[in-house]
Amino acid sequence: MKIKIRFIVATLTIASILLLTISQSALAAPVALRVAGMWRSGDGSKQVLVGGLPTSEFIAKRNQLSQQGLAISSIAVYRANGQDNFIAVFEPTPNNKTVTNLLAGTWEQFAAKDKEMFDKGFRLADIALSMDPKNARKVLYTGIWKGGLGNGAQWTDPAMSWEDFLAKAKERFNAGLRPVSMASIAVLDNVQEGSFKSLFTATWRNGLGNGALYFIPPSEGQAYTPALMKHFNDGLRTVAFNTYTVNGQKPMYVGVVSGGLGTPGEWSSPSMKWDEFVAEHNKRVSQGFRLMDVSAYMQFTKID
Repeated sequence: MKIKIRFIVATLTIASILLLTISQSALAAPVALRVAGMWRSGDGSKQVLVGGLPTSEFIAKRNQLSQQGLAISSIAVYRANGQDNFIAVFEPTPNNKTVTNLLAGTWEQFAAKDKEMFDKGFRLADIALSMDPKNARKVLYTGIWKGGLGNGAQWTDPAMSWEDFLAKAKERFNAGLRPVSMASIAVLDNVQEGSFKSLFTATWRNGLGNGALYFIPPSEGQAYTPALMKHFNDGLRTVAFNTYTVNGQKPMYVGVVSGGLGTPGEWSSPSMKWDEFVAEHNKRVSQGFRLMDVSAYMQFTKID
C-alpha cells in the first residue's frame, strides 16, 4: 500500500504568517519565561523537571542527576539575563546512555558533534534552537544523543524557513525516513531590517515504520488545537511539539503527528509561566501521563 504524506495548510490567515515585521524598539526587556509541553500515557513518576539554569549550573545539575541514574530525555533553551538557560526532563535510562553536546553550539560545531556521536553508535534524540547572543541573525543548536536507538541512517538539517522545511521533509519522507524531534526559533531577518523570521529543523531517522505523517504549520493556539484534535481523533499521535514567539508576546505552536504510534492518551499544553507548568506537569503525572517534549521562550513587554 502506498503511503502518502500530506502537509496541512491552515485556513486561518494568522496561522499562515511566517514573518511578522516589528520594530526592534517595540520590545523592552524580557519579563517572563513561557514553557509548553506534550505528555503521553505512561509512568512519569520518576521524571525530574529541571529549569531556569544557566550553562554551568545546568551542567553541574546534569552531572549530579547522572550519578543518580537519570538522563535527559527532552531539552529546551531560552535566553535570559544575557545568557543561555536550560530546561530539561530527566528520567531513568538503561545504562544511562545519554550525552549532550557542547550546549548551544554553532551549526558547524553541532554537525561535527553529531557525526562524532553517530560514528560511536549514538543517535540524536532531541534538538533545541536558540538565538546566538553575538549575532541575533544566527542560530545555536543543542542536542541530546542516546545509545540503544539502533544503528540506522539519521539526518538533521540546519534551521530553515517553513517552505524550505516542508520541501526537505517531503524529500526525507520519500527516502523512508521519519522525524523523531523538531525545533523552531525566530531570529532577525538578514534582508528586512528590524524584522524577524521563523526557522525550523528536525531530526529524521529510518526504520520507524511507514505510517501517515502530517505537519501542523506554525499557528496560534486557536488554530493549532483544533488541527491537533482532528488528528488525535483520527488515531494519530504527536511525534514532536514546539512553541516559540516571533514578536516576543504571542506564542506560536508547530508540530508533527504520525500514524503507527498506537492510541495512547495525549495532552499538549499552551505556553504558561514556569510555576504553572510545574503544577501542570505534576497534575498530568498524577493522572498517568509522562512528559515527552518540552519547549520554552522568553516573553517581552511591548512599548506602544
